[in-house]
Amino acid sequence: MLPDVFDDPQTSKKKIIRLMFFMIIFWYLLIKIVFNIFLINSNIKITAHRGSKFFSPENTIPSVVEAIALNADFIEIDVQLTKDNKVILLHDRTFSRVGGVNLKPQDLTYDEVCNINVGAYKSNLVFVKAPLLEDVIDVCKLSNAKLLIELKYYEDDTLPSEVVRIIRENDYIDYCYVQSFSLKMIKQVNEEEPRIKVGLLTYSPSLITYSQNSFVDFFSIHYLSITPQIELYLKSKNKELFCYTPSSEPELAIALNTGATNIITNDVELAKLIILANK
Repeated sequence: MLPDVFDDPQTSKKKIIRLMFFMIIFWYLLIKIVFNIFLINSNIKITAHRGSKFFSPENTIPSVVEAIALNADFIEIDVQLTKDNKVILLHDRTFSRVGGVNLKPQDLTYDEVCNINVGAYKSNLVFVKAPLLEDVIDVCKLSNAKLLIELKYYEDDTLPSEVVRIIRENDYIDYCYVQSFSLKMIKQVNEEEPRIKVGLLTYSPSLITYSQNSFVDFFSIHYLSITPQIELYLKSKNKELFCYTPSSEPELAIALNTGATNIITNDVELAKLIILANK
């Protein structure tokens, strides 16, 4: 047998490339592990907004997997109903922005929704469909990832009940928080399943918004709307304070000074870096 030095040059080149590839992965994973060890004792949680979107289209299975890989504390997703009452992930009222078709989920069956590439706004090279909530929960169960589920309030009065049913049937109550800008929707969730933590999305600077809604477990507030008075009030009532959606370095620096216990961001890794820098 001839020694390696007499290997075909092309074969040797492939071996070197393969070795370099695995070394890059090894060092990336090592850095991530060390990185996250330093964050274990952090009081601030990080939520991936619409999943992690660095590589993946928002509100899709790939974006959820990407967020899990980044070790986000929560994965925020948006849900609404199709014409045949299926709970799917989608932020906007229509598929125009992400899929290039001006159609509403409420006017389509899920089979019809599956023909739309919700990753088209990123690339048409790969087809990605809007997933069902139960499919996302199945993926999250593999690592007990926590979900922050936002109920979109466009047209559906039955959405809260369907979401509660799916969370119950999939035995994922302890890992799901539900929030909405619609007070009516989160009240409905709270009444149907008090074990699910519910949150009100708001940008209100008024203490009345918070004092009049004592049933709410947490408040998701725009990071520029959080005042010292709001922070102190929520802390005195043992309410969690989430803030949305600081994503640049200056925005995250502001958010860290609000007293928020959870930062909903488009850049999980940058948020971790800034938290570490301020420890």
